[in-house]
Amino acid sequence: MLRHSGRRMRPSELPVADLLPSGIKRTHQRVRLKGGHKMAINKKYFKSKPTCKVTFSMDDQPKDSVKAVHVVGEFNNGSISANPMKRLQKGGFSTNLELEKGKEYQFRYLLDNTHWDNDPKADKSVPTPFGDSFNSVIVL
Repeated sequence: MLRHSGRRMRPSELPVADLLPSGIKRTHQRVRLKGGHKMAINKKYFKSKPTCKVTFSMDDQPKDSVKAVHVVGEFNNGSISANPMKRLQKGGFSTNLELEKGKEYQFRYLLDNTHWDNDPKADKSVPTPFGDSFNSVIVL
């Protein structure tokens, strides 16, 4: 449990902020996803390339509760449309990105263009520059 404004809260209940470019309004709503979403990050390092193939995935529980998911982060300059995750036949979402090795990238998931979520499977999390929420971090 974490504390925010003197109240004990789970990480999924913390106020969310975004990585959006300037000019787009930040949200400060509290998000608690019903049923929770299982997430996974898989890394595949290439010997012959200076990149790593990263697979971001999220299940869809309860089924069809989420219609669209995007990965938004430093690797796409905070674009909310650059990296949509594909819906899988068995439910859930997934996307693959090739990212440069030797770097850390902050990111979050944008669900249905309304709710932000962090990845509990991320290598670490850091406070946002706004100080009201956290970003997930992947280390390559």
